Amino acid sequence: MTEAGLQVVGLEAGSRLTRRDFAPDEIRNNVRDWPFAVQKASREIPTVRPNSSVDAVQAESHPMMNAVGGTSLHYWGQSWRLNPWDFQVVSETQQRYGTSRLPPGTTIEDWPFGYDELEPYYDRIEREVGVSGQAGNINGRIDPRGNPFEGPRQREYPMPSLRWTSFLDRMAEVARGLGWNPFPGPAAINSRRYQDRSGCVYHGFCNKGGCHVDAKNSTAVTTIPRAEATGRLKIVTYAHVTKIETDSEGRATGVTYLQHGEEFFQPAKFVLLASYTYE
Repeated sequence: MTEAGLQVVGLEAGSRLTRRDFAPDEIRNNVRDWPFAVQKASREIPTVRPNSSVDAVQAESHPMMNAVGGTSLHYWGQSWRLNPWDFQVVSETQQRYGTSRLPPGTTIEDWPFGYDELEPYYDRIEREVGVSGQAGNINGRIDPRGNPFEGPRQREYPMPSLRWTSFLDRMAEVARGLGWNPFPGPAAINSRRYQDRSGCVYHGFCNKGGCHVDAKNSTAVTTIPRAEATGRLKIVTYAHVTKIETDSEGRATGVTYLQHGEEFFQPAKFVLLASYTYE
């Protein structure tokens, strides 16, 4: 949006975190048994209750985090594309297994568009964010080193795949002996220096916190800084949105939010609810 010339204000309920916040300190940051691996994320797991007569409790496994970059800071970086089949589940299921395999009243539907229409956007995002991997299907040419089941892509990943451990090498050898097709999964983690950020140093904290060398490509170190560099994105931290304001015709005019106990109104021509999904 900023590259298109729009002025954007991003309201973030949390703060900005730095590399130091994610120092590889297992005692401070990490304990076994996800999702309690990141103390901050653990504290911010949403609470739920079936009705007002009982106490609200934290969900058992729904890790989230309020911060610039959100959950993309501490997720483990897997960056898969949907397969062509995923866009046509109804059609493909009926063609392969018959119409009886879908129960009456099912709400599942085919997507209104297919993989081919999204492929250019997948390609762009993989380069904008930075994804490492090994392609298995470039324009229909199958490469056994990659995922032979993926949809065709127009070119290779922007970075080679992350290196395997000796354990994974051994597992892959055994899998091939069984006739399987082991391949490295795509990851939004730098396997080498990319966009002036370090390559992975393999400290092994990817699924437990943010990256202390910025090799994991969260939005906090990729798209958000580039948008801010245009001068058309303003990030407001500690902003808890309480209401979307509308005019007499029901059109959104902005949002009301709380910041440090004080209420503010942010006017806007368009309001995008980006909570969690677009982090």
